[in-house]
Amino acid sequence: MLFATGAVLVEGETELGALPLWFEQSETARTLGTPGQLHLGFFSVGGEKHFTPVLALLVALGIPWVIVCDGGPFRPDMGGSHIFRQVLNAGARDDTLRAFVETRLGANDTDLTFEKIVTVGRDHGVLTLAPGWIRADKKNGIVGDESFEAFADSVAPSKLSEAAQAVGSSKVRMGRWFAENVPCPDEVDRFYGQVLKALGLACAAAPAESPSLPDGTVAR
Repeated sequence: MLFATGAVLVEGETELGALPLWFEQSETARTLGTPGQLHLGFFSVGGEKHFTPVLALLVALGIPWVIVCDGGPFRPDMGGSHIFRQVLNAGARDDTLRAFVETRLGANDTDLTFEKIVTVGRDHGVLTLAPGWIRADKKNGIVGDESFEAFADSVAPSKLSEAAQAVGSSKVRMGRWFAENVPCPDEVDRFYGQVLKALGLACAAAPAESPSLPDGTVAR
């Protein structure tokens, strides 16, 4: 990440395996460039409460970043671990986000819906593919919709189970297998555009291919 044009911090290992490949396959990559062409670095922080240490390093070194987390960290009841507070605690100078945290989130505003908070996050480099923030609770029969896996199941039901059978229990391998066997969804295509916008790369053009010489060889 220290030598990347921009860093994409993801919450878990499934998306670490799936998203780079999906982004590479996306239509957006055709016009703006693939992660490889744009020199993006991907890193899993290992959980919803673990963004601050890595983010603090990126902020200190001035490396552009974007967060891709589940829906859970957006919940108003996350307290000090709320994803917006993690961003501020990492040293990000964002007066608008701080004002929102202090006047709306800090006041336990009951009018704050998932959609409203996600919209705020999108304007400050914090993104999610999750459709909601309801946590799974098998004991009480609650399926949940806040995880990347929930999004994956909505795109291709049962495919993650197939991935486990095909490559074992490694979540990175499962995510990679999933993206290899499920074409990039339109939601992910648009999402890649949001990631590049957050990194300041949305107007970048894909690197041109090496031109051909008159005799048909490729210029080096």
